[in-house]
Amino acid sequence: MAQSQIATAGEFSVRETCMTQSLRSSPLPRQAPFGRTSHAGKFDYGADMKLRTRKAIGTILTVVWMTAYSLVMMAVGGILVVGRGMTLELPFYIIAGLGWVPVEMWIIKWMSRPDA
Repeated sequence: MAQSQIATAGEFSVRETCMTQSLRSSPLPRQAPFGRTSHAGKFDYGADMKLRTRKAIGTILTVVWMTAYSLVMMAVGGILVVGRGMTLELPFYIIAGLGWVPVEMWIIKWMSRPDA
């Protein structure tokens, strides 16, 4: 380690004092776990999470969402649509086939945000 990178005890106490004072005088409201409250009072989920954590949670959310969505759409299609003719089946399959995309886009956008 280079000599210029080693902090002396005096420098450390000055840094610590400055950090403590800036935390006490901060105008921001208290932060909730895994999120940040902005000045407008809006809660931002995942603002304090690292990219790696968001990607792990996003992967689990993707698997859970796709499984639940496909099971619900299979049940809805089997009960309400199948056997009622192509005029009802084709639009259902197009809408149900693309219905998962907006939620998945939101999950991917959330988990791909850079670290704050």
